[in-house]
Amino acid sequence: MELFVTGTDTGVGKTFVTAGLAAAIAGMGHDVMVQKWVATGSSSQPEDLSFVKDAVFRATGRFPGNDRRITGDECPYCFAFPASPHLSARLEKRAVSPDVVKECYERMKERAGVLLIEGVGGLMVPLSDDVLLSDILSELGIPSIVVARAGLGTINHTLLTVGFMKTLGIPVRGVILNRQHAPADDDVEHDDIVADNRRTIERISGVPVLAVLPRSGDVMELAGFFREVAEKLV
Repeated sequence: MELFVTGTDTGVGKTFVTAGLAAAIAGMGHDVMVQKWVATGSSSQPEDLSFVKDAVFRATGRFPGNDRRITGDECPYCFAFPASPHLSARLEKRAVSPDVVKECYERMKERAGVLLIEGVGGLMVPLSDDVLLSDILSELGIPSIVVARAGLGTINHTLLTVGFMKTLGIPVRGVILNRQHAPADDDVEHDDIVADNRRTIERISGVPVLAVLPRSGDVMELAGFFREVAEKLV
């Protein structure tokens, strides 16, 4: 099984969700492997993928692929400058090849019981001047989930993302609303907004909101939460 984790924007919690799901699915006894086609902001080991691997180790005592080190198949492209991949690659006089990404994906797919792929930025982030992330995802047709903020403004962003994925024929398994960015003094009014966001997104998009991710600084604190979500997906 393969699952792609995309988001409505940068910083919405894709890595946190990918880590939680990977740990939960591995804890259910599945052979989980993880992949990130392009990473920026690091010249060697991509921090996002290291975070995901560490979460699986904390949950099971084993790293995905039995190694904390990240292979070229797990992350084909890693650029130092923290920006959109097309710009980060250009600054290093390199280019992202869709063929390389697809070859790495196929090799990982053959080896994994469950392969989780974390996106970079949002769905339409440019990997090069000519290729968007959505181009590769739509060609491969990988079932996906969308991570979005839980509060005010998320209806528009989420519906645009889900709607565009549907036009490309990308199977959307569901949405996870992330409350990590909610204010510390979260009140009843905000609870009402989040609840209505959930109902409205489901009603208009026809896609289930799998869960609302509560605030937490530690993936392991939410192990039960991620287990419930994982059981809906695997």
